[in-house]
Amino acid sequence: MYAILCIDDQVASLSALSFLVRSCGYICLSAATPEEALSAFSNSKVDMVVLDHDLSSTNSLALAKQLKQVRDVPVLLLCRTSLVDKPGNVDLIVHKPIEARGFSKIIQWVVRKSRSTSVA
Repeated sequence: MYAILCIDDQVASLSALSFLVRSCGYICLSAATPEEALSAFSNSKVDMVVLDHDLSSTNSLALAKQLKQVRDVPVLLLCRTSLVDKPGNVDLIVHKPIEARGFSKIIQWVVRKSRSTSVA
């Protein structure tokens, strides 16, 4: 089963994001702090990361880099603002607010893409 790690330090946002991931039929691991995220990522089989750009306690791009150094999985960055360039440790930028149907299609597309590249 495909597992997605959701990282957001806002409890309500993390809860909503986790619900969306589970409603798409995937296993969801949640983390509210960088320490929780690194622990869950290191100790579990995580296939994708959904990371909030606006973490208050750390630089989300630095966290994405740390995660990619452990294991190279797709990282989706949730952003309120428009980034001019996609950061190197991020595979896809998703702009907030997210809509459930559109977000589920994005997740499904990334899952299909990652499965096809891991087979090749």
